[in-house]
Amino acid sequence: CFSYAINVIFKQKQLAEMKSDFINNMTHELKTPIATISLASEALNEVEISKNLDQRSRFLKVIQQENHRLKNQVENVLQFAKLDKENVLLQKSEIDLHDLLNGVILSMKVLCDEKNAQISLSLKAKNTCIYADPIHIENIFRNIIDNSLKYSDEEPKILISTQNIQNGIELTFQDNGIGISKTDQEKIFEKFFRVHTGNIHDVKGFGLGLSYVQKIIQMHKGRVQIKSTLGNGACFTLFLPFSDKQKMIA
Repeated sequence: CFSYAINVIFKQKQLAEMKSDFINNMTHELKTPIATISLASEALNEVEISKNLDQRSRFLKVIQQENHRLKNQVENVLQFAKLDKENVLLQKSEIDLHDLLNGVILSMKVLCDEKNAQISLSLKAKNTCIYADPIHIENIFRNIIDNSLKYSDEEPKILISTQNIQNGIELTFQDNGIGISKTDQEKIFEKFFRVHTGNIHDVKGFGLGLSYVQKIIQMHKGRVQIKSTLGNGACFTLFLPFSDKQKMIA
């Protein structure tokens, strides 16, 4: 009983610390774009800048980008809150994973260019259609690629591969980032958990991304695994199954 009580207390202490870190991160993540939007708006009120079309366009672009970032951060928290209550209904339809993947990469081109990132594709899967929720699957791809861009102390290189295995499609996301220790790998899919980044101090986020990835994959009856060593990048492997009808045809 004493050991059990100590174990419960220790876990509660860990959860309290993670929640505290989450609140601090969330406060910082929300305040930063708000402050940037405020500064850009004040600058636009200055007569000299309002008359200069190039500067005006630049500040307007900053406001649009930060507003989009703020919207995404709020949406991430709301999505996870819904998942945590287990009241989310998947809106499934037939989707082509290769088309979806290419769309995600195209939409992240600006972010990749800012980081001088290289994304290579090895798309070997022949049967690429599954029955799934396109919005959530797109978010999964975006979260994993975003992590690879964040957790790198050099120019990111990401190799995305696909192949057909029994009853489904396997996707791997291999990067050249800072890697994840074995201890952290055991906690990587826990909500609020964030990997210690060593000398990298500009990593943004709430610690919800990979927890969200695992939850959505499980809701699609798939699985997600990670292989990594410190200093040698990380490899995420996703498996998404075909629908029962597709399995019968196959």
